[in-house]
Amino acid sequence: SVTRSSHANSKDKETILHCASCNASLGTFDDATQSYKLAKLSLSLSHDPGGARQAFPPELWLSCRLLNAAESQGLRKFTLLSSGPGDALLIWMFTPDLYISSSKAASIEPMRVAKILWKYAPSAMESQGSGLDSQSLSDGEMEMPSFELTAMQYCLEQSSLLLLEHARHLMGWNVGLLQRFVLEEIGTNRQD
Repeated sequence: SVTRSSHANSKDKETILHCASCNASLGTFDDATQSYKLAKLSLSLSHDPGGARQAFPPELWLSCRLLNAAESQGLRKFTLLSSGPGDALLIWMFTPDLYISSSKAASIEPMRVAKILWKYAPSAMESQGSGLDSQSLSDGEMEMPSFELTAMQYCLEQSSLLLLEHARHLMGWNVGLLQRFVLEEIGTNRQD
């Protein structure tokens, strides 16, 4: 079962669904469609009702969401806005598909990642109505629940630890890595 909580700001109201047992954020309620939007980064799945459940780290879902937005909108730069109160992030998908190795990683195997340049942006309320400029014309916007934006920020901050000190910043941007799905690690029952 789930519980709902609301956070109101002057622009929007965000209703977050929480697990009644552990209080984890599971998704949001969308007033426009009168439906629940479940956050994949908060769920585990099973092929069978009684079978073993499989979950993936949040950064895999976050990178998937960014890659999907980049492909569908034809853009690599986004302003990530919280659907509730909170800050915004400027994201530039610098290299969408890269294999890296790091002595700081948990595994010695190369990791498939997306290299992301990011920085903090003014809050959504401050950035609206700021006029047209060359930056805003080439950037997309993506709204996400506040807990997903917080998870994105955390993953990007933590991923910088995989990089050498001098490689953590580039021309005023922070450098982060988001691990990507690798088909062999998913464990699907694909039939080709």
